[in-house]
Amino acid sequence: MEYTGSQYIGEFVDGRMEGDAEYILPTETKYVGEMKDGMFHGQGTLYFPNGSRFDAVWEKGLVVKGTYTFSDGLQYNTENWHYCDSYDRRFYTEICYGLKPAGISQLTNMDPPRKIPPGCYDCGDGFYNPNTRIVKDYKYRFLRNAGMFIPNSAAYVFSSLITHRFVHTCAHTYMHLVGKKLLPMKDKTWSCECFTLWNSHG
Repeated sequence: MEYTGSQYIGEFVDGRMEGDAEYILPTETKYVGEMKDGMFHGQGTLYFPNGSRFDAVWEKGLVVKGTYTFSDGLQYNTENWHYCDSYDRRFYTEICYGLKPAGISQLTNMDPPRKIPPGCYDCGDGFYNPNTRIVKDYKYRFLRNAGMFIPNSAAYVFSSLITHRFVHTCAHTYMHLVGKKLLPMKDKTWSCECFTLWNSHG
């Protein structure tokens, strides 16, 4: 734990993490649930710093089934996802609380929206600066370099377990949950065709 920056609160069996536990990653993502032989195993929930969560049944570190819930209560549905699609472009807060009067547009799901630093993009878990290619969290602390795939992130969970597609970070979005086409760039990173779920959700 001391080398990874993670923290474990729970029991050990034969030197391995096992039983009901809490595992906190350096990104402040927290797993609360059952562990076996040092892996997530049984019922467990990932709590993300932005307030969202992933409730799942795990087997030897892999998800058997699970549900992702955004911080505002919207649940991601893998089968019939109709949030902010071509048929209904309303944000979740507009669905819950109604549309604003004509002339007062809501630009993000969060109302009022976050103040985005000049020249930056809101990528769902922080601000991306295209000049430095760095993502900083909403408290302006370093989060990651852009173009990196982070195995311990929510992106890994969704890529390998929910959508069965690769999920990449890029200049515009944190996760491509809905399988948008990714375009290879000259510097061997990835870019997306358009903003997807994380940007439209605010």
